[in-house]
Amino acid sequence: MDLDESKKITKFETFALAVAAVAPTGSIAFNAVPAVPFAGINVPIAFLLGAIGLLFVGISFAELSKHISDVGSVYAYNQQALGERLGLVSGWTLTFAYVNLAVSCMAANANFAHVFFAQLGFNFNDTIIAYVLLIAAALVLTFGLKLTSKSAIAIEFLAIAILVVLTIIIFAKGGRDGISAQPFVPTHSSVSGIGQGMVFAILSFCGFEGVTTVAVRTKNPKRSVPLSIIVTIIFAGIFFVIVSYMQVIGFGINHVSDFAHSSSPLNDLSLMYMGRPMALIMDFAILISSFGSVLGIMNAGAYMIYAMGVKKYLPKYFGEFNEKLNSPTRAIWLLTVIMAVAYLIFGVPYGPEVIYANSSTLGVLSMLTVYALACVGTILYFHKHKDTIKRSFIKHILIPILGILVLVYPMWTNLYPIPDFPGNLYPYAVILWIIIGLVVYAIKKRRKQD
Repeated sequence: MDLDESKKITKFETFALAVAAVAPTGSIAFNAVPAVPFAGINVPIAFLLGAIGLLFVGISFAELSKHISDVGSVYAYNQQALGERLGLVSGWTLTFAYVNLAVSCMAANANFAHVFFAQLGFNFNDTIIAYVLLIAAALVLTFGLKLTSKSAIAIEFLAIAILVVLTIIIFAKGGRDGISAQPFVPTHSSVSGIGQGMVFAILSFCGFEGVTTVAVRTKNPKRSVPLSIIVTIIFAGIFFVIVSYMQVIGFGINHVSDFAHSSSPLNDLSLMYMGRPMALIMDFAILISSFGSVLGIMNAGAYMIYAMGVKKYLPKYFGEFNEKLNSPTRAIWLLTVIMAVAYLIFGVPYGPEVIYANSSTLGVLSMLTVYALACVGTILYFHKHKDTIKRSFIKHILIPILGILVLVYPMWTNLYPIPDFPGNLYPYAVILWIIIGLVVYAIKKRRKQD
């Protein structure tokens, strides 16, 4: 049955979902500080190189999405490039990544909400906040892609606008130690640190590929999806470089330790340059950006659960689409229940910060695996179809190889030095999840043969 074109999302709405999943304001609030101890004042270089590296991966996704438009994102791509088994591994792992990243975004959102309301004099319980935000996100998602995309982009653009004001003020006042080009001039001692700082820069982009999960619900997907991927990475990359530079200048190139030890750098800079009212507004910007991230990641996760249901790797009950609401409602509420249970088990006893750190690590390890598989899939897909599709050495061989090489470093740093417990178990958790997927694949194959 042909889908109702009026219910499909436009090119701009597709872009909105990609930007929301990346959540530039929330991402820079999360990931700039942990990069400073390694990269120092050269944090902007780390974000610039991270953007270039992720652009290689993004081009691989974009090239595949120009030719393949089906449910399941990288599952659909690698099903054709690497075969059904590795296609399932790709989609199965991406689903695991989104579930974990959704839980981490929920925890971060709850933490930001607690801080924001505390400044207003309200001391709400973290758990209550988390579940209210979760239900709110699930309700928005239930009422369709158009509401989700419009809500997400409005939220993120408002947050970005607030951050732009702070950036302009800091530049206009010349920062703490004056405007300087030094943050863009690496020193011999900072080269390795910049590489380590890239890890956090790369993490900031996770979610750009989320639009591939809704390709069949997009108008002209073979144009809209690849365009959204590339534009999102470029837009986010420029944003991250400018705002990270602003933070270095704001704290001062001679006071980088203040930046490194700040628990909330955007809040601190707002207080320094514009006073408490601006700090409160900035906290609100981070809060709404992180909620937009919850929407974007949950949407991608729900569509992957839906895709696994459609392909019968999960019960087909979850592969049903509610045409009236224009959303995979059963998949959405399954994901909501999973997130609620995960928070109950880990978030309630240990707090939102702990569950954020742990679930995001699991999510990122899974996502790096998926990115690498997508790059391999790009090389093999265009090799298989070289007689029918014009193959480009740069786009279909060199760039995917560079993408894989870029991913090696952040993946290695998550494995060695061996993290403390429970982080040392996370690589095995990802491997176990993949093994479960292979077992599911074998069961389905046997049933089909019978």
